[in-house]
Amino acid sequence: MTHSTTTRVHPSAAALESLLKSKGYVLGWPFTLPDRARQADLDLAAAYDCPACGYVGAMQARPWHRPFTRRYVLALCCLSCGCGVEA
Repeated sequence: MTHSTTTRVHPSAAALESLLKSKGYVLGWPFTLPDRARQADLDLAAAYDCPACGYVGAMQARPWHRPFTRRYVLALCCLSCGCGVEA
């Protein structure tokens, strides 16, 4: 019996941010987002382990939003290996 494993390649933080820019997102929190929601996102980032290198607590939160909409994403960037993850 053989087991197959799938190796997932994670993009770099720079590649993720480039993709977000190409989709019309700009860096920063949407002005309509309450402080408590921002803090919840920052707490999430602080507790997130890097899926690429496994480093604990190395993710930096970088918020991106689409102007004139309510859409935003939180890009988590690993301070250890440079991996980028959308939360």
